[in-house]
Amino acid sequence: MNKVLLVLLSVLGMVACKSRNDHEVSVDQLPKPVQSFVSAYFPEESVRKVKLDKNKDGGMDYYVYMEKGAKLEFDRNGEWNEMKGRPYLPENLVPADILAYVNTHFTGQKIRKITKLTKSPVERYRVVISTGAELFFDQEHKFVRMREVVNY
Repeated sequence: MNKVLLVLLSVLGMVACKSRNDHEVSVDQLPKPVQSFVSAYFPEESVRKVKLDKNKDGGMDYYVYMEKGAKLEFDRNGEWNEMKGRPYLPENLVPADILAYVNTHFTGQKIRKITKLTKSPVERYRVVISTGAELFFDQEHKFVRMREVVNY
C-alpha cells in the first residue's frame, strides 16, 4: 500500500512539473523594451538565461538572469515588475527619489531588491535593503512605512 502511494505521488509530481508553463527562450525573443533595458543598464554584462512564464490568466512574464547574478522580471509589455541584485542592485536601476531616501535615512545600506506592487492602493514599491528591512513607497516614490525582517 505504501509503495503504491509513493508511486502515485511521484507520478503526480512529475505531471505537475510537466504542466508548468515556463521555458527558456533566447534573448532575441524578449520584447524590444526588455532588450533595450538590459542593454542600457547592463552594457558590460551578458545574459545567462531567459525564461518565459505563461500565467494561468493568460499573461506572460519574462525572467532575465544576468551573468553576475542579477535577476530581472518583466511583464509582457516590457515593464519591470521586480529586480533583485546579487548581492545588490546597481544604483542606476533604482528610481532616484527612492535611492535618495535610502541613502539619506539608511546610510551605508544597499538595495538588494525592488518590487512594483499592484494590489495595494497606497504602497507601490517594496525595497529590501542590506539589513533585510523592507521599505514601502507610494506611486510618487514617497516613503510610506518600514517593516523589519529578521534573518534575511
